[in-house]
Amino acid sequence: DYEKDKIHELIVGTLENNGTNPGDYIKVMVEVEDRNDIPPVFVSIPEPININDDLPIGAIVGSMPAVDGDGSSPGNVVRYEMVGRGKALKYFQVDPDSGIV
Repeated sequence: DYEKDKIHELIVGTLENNGTNPGDYIKVMVEVEDRNDIPPVFVSIPEPININDDLPIGAIVGSMPAVDGDGSSPGNVVRYEMVGRGKALKYFQVDPDSGIV
């Protein structure tokens, strides 16, 4: 796994068929490529957000920060979107880059 070990050193050797004579060996460096294998998680569970009914359209009501444990970009970049159904999608939007609602 890339997040644990990025490089491994292997020593590959040879032996004669009779097993008594040593052969040759070589060191091989294996570099592990990062994969997008760790899903993003929210930093904390947000408290309910209370807003006034006269809040202007476009006002910020909160943010939902999340982190991704993948080791490198673009695998560790978090994107946000509103999911589900209902009236909330009509009245609210989330910034896809920052998570600000």
